[in-house]
This record gives sequence, C-alpha cells and structure tokens, in this order.
Amino acid sequence: MALSLLIITGAWYWLLRGEITSVRATLFTIILIIPVCIHLRMQVTGTQVHDQADLMLLLSRSKLPILIVLYSNYSAACMFSKPLVDRLDTELGEGQVDVVRIDVQSKKGRMLAEDLDFEMVPTYIILDKLGKETWRRVGLASHRELFSQIEPLL
Repeated sequence: MALSLLIITGAWYWLLRGEITSVRATLFTIILIIPVCIHLRMQVTGTQVHDQADLMLLLSRSKLPILIVLYSNYSAACMFSKPLVDRLDTELGEGQVDVVRIDVQSKKGRMLAEDLDFEMVPTYIILDKLGKETWRRVGLASHRELFSQIEPLL
C-alpha cells in the first residue's frame, strides 16, 4: 500500500515538473489507487476466528447472540456488505452481539466454512445465546434484514 501511494505521489510530481503527460499520471493513479482502496475498505473488524478450536471456544463462552460472516476479500458483494455489518455492530454497541468474521480464502477459513455448510460468499449465520442457529442467509443481506433477525435475540 505504501509503495502504491509513493508511486502515485511520484507520478503527480513528474506531471507537475512536465516530465510525463497528464494521461499517464491519471493512469498511474487509477491503476494503483484501486488496490489501495480495496485494502483500506476490507480492514477487518470484529472477532477473527482462525480455526475450529477458536470457534468452539467462542461459542462456549459467549452469552450473546453471534453473527458469523463468511467473506472473501476478493468478492465485490463482500466489499459491499462489510460497511453494513460494521454499522450493525456499531449500532448495537459493545456487549449486544458478537460479530465473527471468517475469511474463506485462508486455508483454516475454508475448513471452518466447510464445517458451517458454506455455499458462497457472503454468508451470514445468526446463532442465539445458546449457540443454536436461528437464521442463515447466502448472498447479500440488507442492514434492515440483519437487524430484524438479531433484534429478537437481544
């Protein structure tokens, strides 16, 4: 990310000095800013679960409803849904719901996803306070839909 920003800065510096054309500077910016935006947008918040033991430990200790989000950093739908889940987590506040994010692109994440009968990303699974699955959605879910499924469990 730092290298991309450095190259973008250099491209615009060269443009100002007249060493490259504005078209090239714009192309440098477009080509390099997209991965930077994706990286910044996909910063993961919430509880990260890395293996089956982590998930089982969380399920056994949690006295809260749990929202499990199976995601991929390479999915446009997941990028779109991330702010919705973040907003839900913020609105409900600390101590209301545990949000668990599992990256299905990692080896351990794929194993966990298979244990959860994963089909495609994004997948949302809501567990009640006892760890019993109460709702599942494969594909995009709206903020309202997620909130309406979690609210009765609070």
